[in-house]
Amino acid sequence: MSLTFQIFGLMVSRWQAKLWITVQTVRLFILYRRWVINVTPKQQIFADEYLKDTNGTRAYKVAYPQVKKDQVAAAAAGRC
Repeated sequence: MSLTFQIFGLMVSRWQAKLWITVQTVRLFILYRRWVINVTPKQQIFADEYLKDTNGTRAYKVAYPQVKKDQVAAAAAGRC
């Protein structure tokens, strides 16, 4: 039995609804954090890219293009 929910008129499954709520919560947290704590433009790019697919390595490489190696980006993304 699959439970469905309606979000803005769209029928979504239970896991899609949970994911949507999680992403919205993270976005609100980032907006709040940016308001309370000054975030650099590169940090904001990293956060926005991370929310797209939760891949920290890729997000770090987008925000900091001078980083070429995946291992370096993965280690640095883990510290963010």
